[in-house]
Amino acid sequence: VTDPTSTYNWTLTAPPDAILLNLGTNDWGHGHDTGPTWEAAFTAAYVAFLVKLTQRHNSPQLPIFCGVGPITNAYSKSVLNAMEEAKIKYGVMTHYIDYTGAPLDGCGHPGVKGHQAMFEIARPIIASVLNWNN
Repeated sequence: VTDPTSTYNWTLTAPPDAILLNLGTNDWGHGHDTGPTWEAAFTAAYVAFLVKLTQRHNSPQLPIFCGVGPITNAYSKSVLNAMEEAKIKYGVMTHYIDYTGAPLDGCGHPGVKGHQAMFEIARPIIASVLNWNN
């Protein structure tokens, strides 16, 4: 955000309608312990990030959609815990999207078909929260 070479205009005049996240896959189990201490730190960092998003956009009621999967859902409990804590303690409006089951390509990541499936999973959830009619 403070990078003077950034080409993105961070001086938005209005908050976004919503934010869609899918964070945690690469944080989970890559050469480190994922025991209770690590899980608590991950959850705390996720909560802080959710709160910071609402503060950055000066929009406490900003809907934030938190996705998990499709590569793994091993971290879903921590994301759900972070969402609940952010909602209860800070009033952050979080919504869960489970991408489990979206197809992966030969490299173990979602390709075109996987991203289309993720869109099909997310769209009705987002539409319901944002009151899209079609």
